[in-house]
Amino acid sequence: FWGILSAVIDVDRLFAASGLTDPDLDIEVALTGKDALGGGGQRFFGSENVVNGNPVTAEVGLPLGSWQLSAIPKHGWPATPKNEATLWATVALAGALIVLPILIAGWLFGERQKNYAELRRLSQRLELALDASGIGVWEHDLATSQLVWDDRLNEIYGRPADGRPRG
Repeated sequence: FWGILSAVIDVDRLFAASGLTDPDLDIEVALTGKDALGGGGQRFFGSENVVNGNPVTAEVGLPLGSWQLSAIPKHGWPATPKNEATLWATVALAGALIVLPILIAGWLFGERQKNYAELRRLSQRLELALDASGIGVWEHDLATSQLVWDDRLNEIYGRPADGRPRG
């Protein structure tokens, strides 16, 4: 223990210098904790309605205790708008209108990938079956009356496998 220091402070001047008494301040402030007792102490600055008005609080640490700084907006806390449910419904609808197409596009992309994989699998099976059977395949375009033969049908009829239309 080194000793005690005592100082006289002009409280009004201290509060004015800190900006707590500024009339343009948008908040009302109260200090609680006379004798450094924190929130459990007596209020020594500000009005009672600040402490009772659901304030934002902060502890101000002192060497031997603390003060509690409480503040509320000067004109009160913002009230819930009368159309709050409508606003939330609008936000939810807007969110759904953004998210739903993305989810549907992702699902459709997955379905497309599955369909391509199934088409590849079935094409391989058909190719294997045609190779095993020795059957030739042709296509007839009704609009142009062109016949297109595959290599096996060209081989059966002794034609060159040149990929040109027949007939």
